[in-house]
Amino acid sequence: MSEEKRFSINPKHLVLVLGLIAAGLWFFGGASRPSEAQILAKTFDEMSRSGAHPDELCNRAKDVELAFAKEGDADRTKQWTEMRNINCLNADVCRSMAGGCRY
Repeated sequence: MSEEKRFSINPKHLVLVLGLIAAGLWFFGGASRPSEAQILAKTFDEMSRSGAHPDELCNRAKDVELAFAKEGDADRTKQWTEMRNINCLNADVCRSMAGGCRY
């Protein structure tokens, strides 16, 4: 008489394998890679902290706004529309001042 062996999975091994699969998907699946818009936003922040000219900040804020709009992120697009408006108004004020803004 032949005995059939039952296939059983050790729950600890199953959890380990699923964890490794999830980690691989997270690492290689793009979760660790920032989007183009996130990279542009980080660049804008660095420029802002380094004292970039208001005209340059206005232009970069526009780029970030358009990148988030392209990605379909409505909330961040709205946030960057406001950021663009503020920076472009600041650039307008600098242009209207005698001698402009010095940076």
